[in-house]
Amino acid sequence: MVSSPSYNSNTLVTYKTKEIANKWENQNNIQFENRANDSYSPGSTIKLITSSIGLESGVINPNEYMDIKGESWQKDSSWGNYSVTRVKDTKRPVNLYDAVKYSDNIYFADKAIKLGEEDYIKGLKKFGIGEKITFEYPMQNSQISNNGKLDNEILLGDTGYGQGEILMTPLDVVLSYSALVNDGNIMIPRLVISENKESKVYKNAIDKKYIEELKKCFKGAINDEDSTGYLAKIEGKNIMGKTGTAEIKNSKDDNSGINNGWFVAVNEDDPKIAISMIVENINKSTSEYVVPKVKNILNYYLN
Repeated sequence: MVSSPSYNSNTLVTYKTKEIANKWENQNNIQFENRANDSYSPGSTIKLITSSIGLESGVINPNEYMDIKGESWQKDSSWGNYSVTRVKDTKRPVNLYDAVKYSDNIYFADKAIKLGEEDYIKGLKKFGIGEKITFEYPMQNSQISNNGKLDNEILLGDTGYGQGEILMTPLDVVLSYSALVNDGNIMIPRLVISENKESKVYKNAIDKKYIEELKKCFKGAINDEDSTGYLAKIEGKNIMGKTGTAEIKNSKDDNSGINNGWFVAVNEDDPKIAISMIVENINKSTSEYVVPKVKNILNYYLN
């Protein structure tokens, strides 16, 4: 667990120069914010969870294509001026593999709506979302929405691709992807192994029969040259993962909002590492800015 920018804790118990004091004040004391335990809008990293819920319920058939015209979509005219926007127009129908690779928001919004509130919330809870997790270090709670419901069709659709009001910590995100290489299980996270010696399953998150399909899709999100996570590809290593960009806005028309960039990855062969990273207020694409940082860590660890 790392949070940056940080500070030298000795400064707080010895001597703080005027230069340091002014620097902290000018930066609004951002170095004291611990991002490792904060909860955030997960952006497209949630697409693993939506994929898993959809496959298990039968709403998603991985071989079935959705024909989406253009870059924006709404279920029907009852949405008024609101629509879901996709990252790119593929100019052709997309199946689950394509939707993961291209991070197609419209595909996942449609599937969340077809799942319905009850089944989608039940699926989120299989991953521990909206529930208090046991951990030695205090983490902010994840949430499904501000009131725990998804009884609005637009909110349900937006949640399916990681917007809406859903919040997850970096730990929540990395635990969900760890299930890909742990027979679908999420373990209770442990920090001090010498004191907390017993490993226990926290959630049976992913049905085993769908793990290989999900692995294929989320490897494609790294290995295919036209995928959003291609910059994380490491020769000779099977990496699975997903980029995400979360728009933090008050409304669709809010031009003053910021973008947070996510990337989460796990190695498939002899899996020993799963890592998620969020960078606040990015002014580049997530693929260009966040993915290479995570790749550096993976490369160092695996090699």
